[in-house]
Amino acid sequence: ILKQSNLPKIVSSALICFGAQDDFVLPKHGKLVSAHYAGDSNYIEVEGGHNSVRPNFFYDSATIFFNQTLQVQSLVKLDKTIKFDKTCF
Repeated sequence: ILKQSNLPKIVSSALICFGAQDDFVLPKHGKLVSAHYAGDSNYIEVEGGHNSVRPNFFYDSATIFFNQTLQVQSLVKLDKTIKFDKTCF
């Protein structure tokens, strides 16, 4: 469990994504984590609930985040024709 008091101590980069209509992990928790996080963080709020299909821009953002954060060369070319859905993950 992530405690708010620990957030200012975490310095690793983070990608924080929450669904605007999430009723399992409320969006206010994502905003709180983002506001108090000590490391670099990207907060992305998307339409939908906890298990909703994420828009393609989220997957583009996640790919960029991981490439920049982990400093790895892209292993696969991002295919813009891929349609992501919750069954992929």
